[in-house]
Amino acid sequence: MKLTEIAVIAVIAAALSGCIANPVDQLVQGGAESLVEQALEGTSGADVDIDVSDGTDVGLPDGWPELPMPEGKVISAMRIDDSYSATILTTDEQTIEDTIAELNALGYAEVTTADLGGFKTVSVADEELTVLLSWFEDEENGGYSVSYSVVATQS
Repeated sequence: MKLTEIAVIAVIAAALSGCIANPVDQLVQGGAESLVEQALEGTSGADVDIDVSDGTDVGLPDGWPELPMPEGKVISAMRIDDSYSATILTTDEQTIEDTIAELNALGYAEVTTADLGGFKTVSVADEELTVLLSWFEDEENGGYSVSYSVVATQS
């Protein structure tokens, strides 16, 4: 995966999770998910699938790896080739910590951790996949907003 594709996933995930202003909300209300997909496919040549919630759980994209997930509602999800990202609303931080512990038990080793006050992030990896979880307390929704990304591990 190219660094630019990873950057696109990170920016879109941040926007969809509410970390930055979310212009996609307005586009989705107008039914523009497919336009965004087509634009990304046209510029990157990648196979893209984006789903954004209208208040319901959108589920995970086809092909999402069999990995532990925090309990909660998936409010956005996307796939770009073999890379995945989802934003999940969860009721408490413990479900996020449990997910990290489950990944560790499966052999995923911690690569990085950061606690920036209200924003936390942990990345774990094995030989095939790298998983990045970032989260913050989402007072508006009464829980936590979790960005969960999966990419191929770089050698």
